[in-house]
Amino acid sequence: MLIPANPSKGRIIKDGTYYINDLPLNETDFNSDPEYPRTTSRVEELVADDSDAVLCCKCAQIKAQWPQQNKIIIPDAGSREDIIAWGAAFLNSKFLLAGGTDFFKELVTLKFNIEPDSYDLPNPDLVTIKSHFIVGSISNSSLETVKILADKGVSIHRISLELLINYPYEELFDLFRTAILNESDEATQVVWTGPKQQVTDADLRKKIIELLTAIAKLITTYKKAPVHLLIEGGETASMFIRKMNWKNLKVEKTYKEGAVTLINESNHQVLTIKPGSYQWPVEFLK
Repeated sequence: MLIPANPSKGRIIKDGTYYINDLPLNETDFNSDPEYPRTTSRVEELVADDSDAVLCCKCAQIKAQWPQQNKIIIPDAGSREDIIAWGAAFLNSKFLLAGGTDFFKELVTLKFNIEPDSYDLPNPDLVTIKSHFIVGSISNSSLETVKILADKGVSIHRISLELLINYPYEELFDLFRTAILNESDEATQVVWTGPKQQVTDADLRKKIIELLTAIAKLITTYKKAPVHLLIEGGETASMFIRKMNWKNLKVEKTYKEGAVTLINESNHQVLTIKPGSYQWPVEFLK
């Protein structure tokens, strides 16, 4: 049983089609993803090459008799009530349950009669230390993050498309190393990001992610005062954590917008990450 819908984030499945904020998936930013472009919105095509391996179903079929093997069941789910109904129906079944945040949150509530915590506000100390936003995503939401911070007068360090194309990685990194060393300690927020243009070339995208990861690593190792890293984009966050060789991350706080604050237990570095297509909690942008 797979329920990848997150109605609380505008992500629903209706009649076997995946929608984000009322748009079919293949009409959103995910269509131009350089590595995993979504050219269809049909869930059976998104999940498996063999569509016969997937069984799509409607909410009215919740009490149906389901095949016990060799099928991935993906039901329609357009609301929290749908998620709860499917969770309750399959909670004690022999099916392997998989899905999104909304689904597992309701499973925890159903099974243990508790509601997982999520918050609107970060801890007060997180908004008093210097924040470095590492924006690796190319989604419209990420572009909006940079615009909001730029309109506030926050310093934006951008890897321009011209630099990206014409300079080798080592020279580009040297340029940004200088920028990090010269960054004023008085600034409370700084942004490090890629070009303004949408970059779909896979090699250039990889170069951007590698540069941003190296920048983030340098920030955490060079700066003497505590810093708060905020990484936007799952691929960037994953590469950064692996390059830092961080093995023990403690969940400090989760937020309703889909962000999570982590503490690296070996050096107490604070890291907040979120998917590129989700919004930051507004307090982080103030």
